[in-house]
Amino acid sequence: MNGRNSSPWLKPKGFPSSKIMKLLEQTFIANYDKSGNNNFYQLKRTDTVAMYKRETLDEKFITYEVFVIKTRLKGQSLPNGLFELEDRECYPGASSFGKHAYCCLHECDADDRYLELIKKYTDKTQMTDVTVVDTKSDTKQTINTPKPLATTSVNVPVGKFTVKMLIESSGIKQPKLQIVLKQLINDNIIKQIGTLHINGKRGKSANLYESI
Repeated sequence: MNGRNSSPWLKPKGFPSSKIMKLLEQTFIANYDKSGNNNFYQLKRTDTVAMYKRETLDEKFITYEVFVIKTRLKGQSLPNGLFELEDRECYPGASSFGKHAYCCLHECDADDRYLELIKKYTDKTQMTDVTVVDTKSDTKQTINTPKPLATTSVNVPVGKFTVKMLIESSGIKQPKLQIVLKQLINDNIIKQIGTLHINGKRGKSANLYESI
């Protein structure tokens, strides 16, 4: 089952009566970031923003992903000359993170980011009417003003560094490191500045980062 192909055929608030949109699945298993299969659970959503819990199949590592819900319409082009066969909501890909999708190590950070995105992407004149549905308990709550985002503490090397150097500095290994790296970029703690290739050695160049 793939989160990119969502399941329930429903009519979200705000869509014309003639438009049927296939919504994001509430639970699914997928192999994103080539880090192995993970379980994804929808914790809550509005018409524009969703929050998922992501955990490894052994439940030893959990993160939270918050994003603005994007849609694809029937007939839109796909790679290899293909086209969308239906109107559907899409789970964000890797290129979306840091723009309108964010990975958080703690649920409280994800809650803050969730409220921030709702405030940013919902018309201010409609803020008092926004309802959040918590799919864990099927309860509703009122949206309040977001609190400042918290930042996870990770031992980041000083100056320019590669992923290998970050592993040595932080003690965090793959696949967990890839998620932590994404969070550090989201929180403007580090930035990617280019790539590094060691002369005389084969293989891909290493991404080069720098603390901000």
